[in-house]
Amino acid sequence: MTHPRESDDALIERLKAGDDLAFRELYLQHYTVLCHYAASFLKDNFIAESIVSDVIFKLWEGRERLQIHSSLRVYLIIAVRNRCLNYIRDSKLFAERKVPLCEEIIERTHDLHGNPLGVLLCRELESQVMQAVEQLPDKTRQVFELSRYGFRSYREISEILDISVHTVKYHISQALAILSERLSDYF
Repeated sequence: MTHPRESDDALIERLKAGDDLAFRELYLQHYTVLCHYAASFLKDNFIAESIVSDVIFKLWEGRERLQIHSSLRVYLIIAVRNRCLNYIRDSKLFAERKVPLCEEIIERTHDLHGNPLGVLLCRELESQVMQAVEQLPDKTRQVFELSRYGFRSYREISEILDISVHTVKYHISQALAILSERLSDYF
């Protein structure tokens, strides 16, 4: 049984009751608008769609506790905006915490090119980085290597490994935390 466009309150009550058709209506009424809104922040349709899908799914998962004091669309827009801002913030943090390449380290240590000690230190560091990467959990190592050595975007990695972009972000975050800890003596 489909319902004509109904009030937010009625739709929310149907969602709380676990009505699958209410979830479908919610999706049909709001998904496209929310995707356009998210894409205006992110400039990436795939990630925008992923965020919007997550927001709508999280709303469905927590439907029993759902308390909306504004319109449903305003609630969803705020949730999508917050997720987009978190994604942007997290992406900047990941970019800032990347493991420096050996050449960058040499440049930071006053251009040791040609200096035998600098070359030796560089090789030792490369060896330590490779060992630390090899010790990462399998999936985390695979995601990290595709990102850092394969120069793949999160979206490309998610497609290659058939995992969500959020899972890719999780593995990158885990890898960076583990590598930062294991290589702290070098940085």
